[in-house]
Amino acid sequence: MKAEKAKKVEFIRTAERLKAQLANIEKDKNGHLYNRKSDFRVEYSLLEELERSMTVTRKTEKTKILQQLTKIQNNVKRLQQQLKDVKPTPEFIDKLKEMMEEVENAINAFKEEQRQIYEHLLKEERTAMNELSVFERKVDLWALGSSTTEKVLKLPSPKVSVDKRIENHIREEEVEFERVLQ
Repeated sequence: MKAEKAKKVEFIRTAERLKAQLANIEKDKNGHLYNRKSDFRVEYSLLEELERSMTVTRKTEKTKILQQLTKIQNNVKRLQQQLKDVKPTPEFIDKLKEMMEEVENAINAFKEEQRQIYEHLLKEERTAMNELSVFERKVDLWALGSSTTEKVLKLPSPKVSVDKRIENHIREEEVEFERVLQ
């Protein structure tokens, strides 16, 4: 019990520290980007709008996940309550079996959905990293004084090794499209 309470207290402290860091980073970001009077104000306003829409999307996704987890939690609590009132009858056992299958299916569906989201995010991250490396090369060439775009365009694009586990779950068209992008 004490170890569990200590873990909870440590988690809460870490969460509070991270919230404070986030607040400081947000303050710095707003100070450096959005409050400047400059020629880039149009781009900054685009970034602000994008940030607002992403925040709304994040909050919606968080609410959806919390609803799913609450539903699973309620089903588990119902099952626990039924297990306290054990009646060794075939109907009761069938009812318990049905409730357990319902809980198991809900958990498996949630896990599968989260796994797919995670794999999609990994794929997007790889694409973004590739694009960033290409842009870094362009900037490096530009910094070296190479103003010819032919050299930049002839740079080999970075190769991404698509994980076989992910590739098995992606339709062939998506794999082909990713190969074309690479």
